Amino acid sequence: MTNPLLATDSYKQSHFKQYPPEARIISAYAEARPNSFSENLLFFGLQAYLKKTLLKPITAADIEQAEKICAAHGVPFNREGWQQILNDYGGLFPLEIKALPEGTVVPSGVPLVQVENTDERMPWLTTWVETGLLRALWYPTTVATMSFKCKQ
Repeated sequence: MTNPLLATDSYKQSHFKQYPPEARIISAYAEARPNSFSENLLFFGLQAYLKKTLLKPITAADIEQAEKICAAHGVPFNREGWQQILNDYGGLFPLEIKALPEGTVVPSGVPLVQVENTDERMPWLTTWVETGLLRALWYPTTVATMSFKCKQ
C-alpha cells in the first residue's frame, strides 16, 4: 500500500480525538532498546524514510482513499486535519525532526530521533508518524549494526 495516510497503526488514526483540547505541541523520540547481540548500534535509515515518505506530498486522492478504508475498518479518520495539511502545507507534513547523523554508533537506549509537530492545530501528527518512523529505522539500523559488528 502506498498511501502514506494508512502507514500507521490503526489505533493511531483515533489519536486526534484523544488528546486534550489544550494540547498544542507533542514531542516524541525513538531509541533502540537493549538487545542481545550488541551494546552499541549503528544508526541508519532515516534519510530514506524522509525522502520516500515525508517529502512526498499527500494528495486529495490519498485523503479520499484513507477515509474509506478507515470507515471500513471501523476507526475514526481525521479528514479535517489531513485537509489542513493538504491546503496549508501543500501536502507536506508540518513536523520538525531532529536526529543523530546517520552512521553514528551509540549505546542502545540513546534517543536517535526526536519529532515535534510545528502546527499547534496538529499535536496528533507527532504520534501518528511514529509507526512509520520506527518501521523505517528498525530494519536498516539492525542490519547496519550487525554488519558493523561482523566487520569489527
